[in-house]
Amino acid sequence: IRFLVRHVKYLWGLRFEVSGWEHLQTEGPYVVISNHQSSLDVLGLMEILPDRCSAIAKKELIYAGT
Repeated sequence: IRFLVRHVKYLWGLRFEVSGWEHLQTEGPYVVISNHQSSLDVLGLMEILPDRCSAIAKKELIYAGT
């Protein structure tokens, strides 16, 4: 999915600036929570999530955008 997101960002002309990157500890398990203030949150999360991660979403998101 990271591959697709990079292309979408390019097509839409989006650029993300990640601040506080130095505080993100990559050793050991951790939880990243998004409050989804916009549909662009997912694109931003792709900038910080490690290559190996598991995503969890509530079932109501299936109906998002309908």
